[in-house]
Amino acid sequence: IFRHADIDAVTNYLSRKATISMLRKTLAAVKEDLTVAAVNMLSAYRKHCAKNPSMQQLILPEALKLLPLYVLAIKKSKLLRSNKPEFYRAECNSGFNPALQKTVRADTRAVVRAFVCRASVQDWIRYIYPNMAALNCTLDGSRIPAAPTEYLAPASHSLDSSSIYFLSNGFNHVLYIGENASGDTVQQLTGGKDADAANQAGVSVSITTDPESIASSSGHPKSLLYRMMRTVAGIHRKETGHILESIRVVKQGSPIDCMFSRLLVEDKQAELNYMIGYDDYLVKMHSLIKREMSK
Repeated sequence: IFRHADIDAVTNYLSRKATISMLRKTLAAVKEDLTVAAVNMLSAYRKHCAKNPSMQQLILPEALKLLPLYVLAIKKSKLLRSNKPEFYRAECNSGFNPALQKTVRADTRAVVRAFVCRASVQDWIRYIYPNMAALNCTLDGSRIPAAPTEYLAPASHSLDSSSIYFLSNGFNHVLYIGENASGDTVQQLTGGKDADAANQAGVSVSITTDPESIASSSGHPKSLLYRMMRTVAGIHRKETGHILESIRVVKQGSPIDCMFSRLLVEDKQAELNYMIGYDDYLVKMHSLIKREMSK
């Protein structure tokens, strides 16, 4: 059973089960049920299948080694993310700004709940664990890759301040510009828009991926903007089968940097409820598995 388990299908099942539990339980109770379900599966493997009897080592089945990460990602998603009361009150008093929003509104949570009930397994996994790729390039565009050689873990340790990244979870599509990225490159990528000034004002700049619009605005179909957007749109179409219409531009260190950082699910994010890092969550899971084994 463990050898042929499908981690994506298991994660999708747990998520859909959580959407049903949300109708009669608190978010805290639903998240606790997710942890218990994962602990029960992993402790059963440890008890009946693992060859190493040492309790000091966390042993996970190869097919389910990402289960703790995906369970944490579900908890961090807008499906189950809890709101801190102080942030909710502050946003109600100051007005709604999607780029700076720290809380999850009821209508947003309802949209995500409906999404998990109808989404394919692959689309849901992409939502909770976004794809992120580095798009390093020179000003003339000669080094733009046709496709990323590898995807990076959505975590701050994967980032370089001089690079440019594309991150997508199916809902949010972000072109993330490192604070030390070339100014000329940034200007070409944003089509001359002052993304930095807009970000400082708490606004995200959106750029189109439509080839005709890009060619007319940049003046040349071989421009850096045209070639980069063609690459990004191609990546998205290959992964999802859908057309990518526009991308938000976020500059590192700007006030709306938080819009991007909240998609880095492996990071610890102290400003939001239950935003512990993946390493800390693994330690917690190991402790719970040992406790379950000692019963």
